[in-house]
Amino acid sequence: MGQHAGPWTIGVGGYFYRQLTDDEGPSVTDGNRAEVTAFGPALSYFKPGAPVISLHAYKEFDASNRAEGYNLAFRIAKSF
Repeated sequence: MGQHAGPWTIGVGGYFYRQLTDDEGPSVTDGNRAEVTAFGPALSYFKPGAPVISLHAYKEFDASNRAEGYNLAFRIAKSF
């Protein structure tokens, strides 16, 4: 969700990660399905003809069967 201001968009984003199938292996006894929720700020720049630039920094929380941390991504994309 974001608010546009000219070519800029600033807002918040996130994700829900839920493993749908059980892990399999010799030492797995309960299926070990992983899950986590993440939320944080997002910023993007889009101007026709120029590359799209985006940055987000999400904090993961409410994790089960996986580590919590931060998801930081910087992207530059150009259509041909």
